[in-house]
Amino acid sequence: MTVTITMANHSGGDQVEEVIDLGEKDPGLSSPLTDLFIRHDAINNPITNCGLYVVRYAGQDYTGINDPDSDYAEVIAWGDHTGNGSGLGAGGSSDEGGFFINQNCLGRTTSLATAEDPYGKFPDGSWKAFNTNRGPGYNMPYILAKEAINIKPTGYTPVDGEIPQNGEAHVQIRWDIPDYANTAGARFIQLVMAYSYTS
Repeated sequence: MTVTITMANHSGGDQVEEVIDLGEKDPGLSSPLTDLFIRHDAINNPITNCGLYVVRYAGQDYTGINDPDSDYAEVIAWGDHTGNGSGLGAGGSSDEGGFFINQNCLGRTTSLATAEDPYGKFPDGSWKAFNTNRGPGYNMPYILAKEAINIKPTGYTPVDGEIPQNGEAHVQIRWDIPDYANTAGARFIQLVMAYSYTS
């Protein structure tokens, strides 16, 4: 049996569109947070070895400023400059840019929910940039953190890299545009989740 993964913008929601617009911001600013809820339809077992990584955009709807290869190289270079920092959107310096992920759903502050960020804010220190050392392709993903699990069966203990049957993970993503980015226009990058399963 094939197992289907669903990534939605709200808990239990429909699959998101192929292209998600994270907004338009000037250099030195961050996009609003985007929530992704990840679940699967395996009946008897969890999915395991879950890892999130980025690749060049391979879809049909590219409308960026250059080409998918250039966008990918630029965004990874932004992440390399940021290194282990949490980005300007989490209180870092204005030259900390890139494509970021936060998997600490359990640490979110729901009292900080806004119209733009309705699920509240994940901890600033848990933001990680995709860069040359982490997340650039299948071999070096960010392993799905156990702290990302927001729905789980009774008695289940979350494990890194695993989404239980009838469970769901919740992560947040955002763009940070570094202050040295001097060419206006859209950048495209593709977020992928790898996993293993027995239905």
